[in-house]
Amino acid sequence: DRLKVGEKLKVSEITVEIVSVSNRFATLRDAEGLWKLMLGDVLRDRKLIEPSPPATNGEPEPAREPPAEAAESEPTVPTAAEPISAN
Repeated sequence: DRLKVGEKLKVSEITVEIVSVSNRFATLRDAEGLWKLMLGDVLRDRKLIEPSPPATNGEPEPAREPPAEAAESEPTVPTAAEPISAN
């Protein structure tokens, strides 16, 4: 079967719309944003290339000031974190 632009795919909990298809990859869209899926890969291996803008209620989001202590302190060095596992 061939992928068609505009077609919707639902696999398990993943639902996407096909935006474009090239010889090497497909571009997909869902509520989280725009995804790139290399042809031959499984849908879970898709890569987010453009997140969706945050949903608003029609009002612009107010500008946020950084916390005062963050502006005055030295940058912190990141520490090792627990590994991220796929669900």
